[in-house]
Amino acid sequence: MMTRIILGFATAKPRSKSVVFSAVAALFSVAIGLPAHAQTVTGQWEFNGDYTAQIGSAITGINGTWNFATEAIGGESAQVAQFAAGTSTATDPFLTIVHGVAANGGSRANRYTILMDVRLAPVTGFVSLYQTDVTNASDGDWFVRGDRGMGISGDYTDAGNATRFADNVWNRIALTIDTTTAAGSTESTVYRSYVDGVLQNVVASPSGWGADGRYSLDLNSFLLFADEDRETSSGAINALQVRDYAMSAAEIAALGGAKASGFVVATVVPEAGTLALVLPVILGVAALRRRK
Repeated sequence: MMTRIILGFATAKPRSKSVVFSAVAALFSVAIGLPAHAQTVTGQWEFNGDYTAQIGSAITGINGTWNFATEAIGGESAQVAQFAAGTSTATDPFLTIVHGVAANGGSRANRYTILMDVRLAPVTGFVSLYQTDVTNASDGDWFVRGDRGMGISGDYTDAGNATRFADNVWNRIALTIDTTTAAGSTESTVYRSYVDGVLQNVVASPSGWGADGRYSLDLNSFLLFADEDRETSSGAINALQVRDYAMSAAEIAALGGAKASGFVVATVVPEAGTLALVLPVILGVAALRRRK
């Protein structure tokens, strides 16, 4: 038996930041007989002076004023995309993200995870983090509130949980969604916000919950930082990743806090017998790369 395989290989962010062994990933997948619906990283962006994707599709929908700069994250330099607060809905900063998640749990994308390393100016009201309505004609779907809680539908922190988003410093935040789970309980509902690897809030009864409902994604894109009534902010983003399943608390905890290197994706090592079959293929590809 084999544990979960996560595909979508990418290197650490600084310096080269290129995807380096997609060919190995493909050979690995074939060799181990990877199931057709393996859980995957479907999109990754590192904002290294442009909007190209390390995994998935480049960002071409760019609203508002953005620029690239170098900032310190954890004592290391990182190239980031900074965005300025707008003066109208036409100039508010947001990005259209082609997420790459196929239909799951219904006719739309109902299970997914959004991860990002982000810094926001001090929050005084609400700041939208993402918007499932690609027309931006309705309210955003994940917010930071003035008390630094995160969520929706009036539910921004779990009782007794002191974890909060931090103003004007780098946070690694995550949202896990599975709209096929039952609403009404912090144990069952998978609308979960994390800060620096720690569960911050479970929204037990999100408005519009259910398969193919408000929090499902259309099969193309969602909006990052968008909101129809201008609950937006200035700030910066260092890395963004999308997965096509709701990550577990343990997986997110393992990612820790924001890093200059962004996100690194790797496979889980299979059982010994499978590895013995696959290893010669991997070594062969590596040898070819060295000759080049």
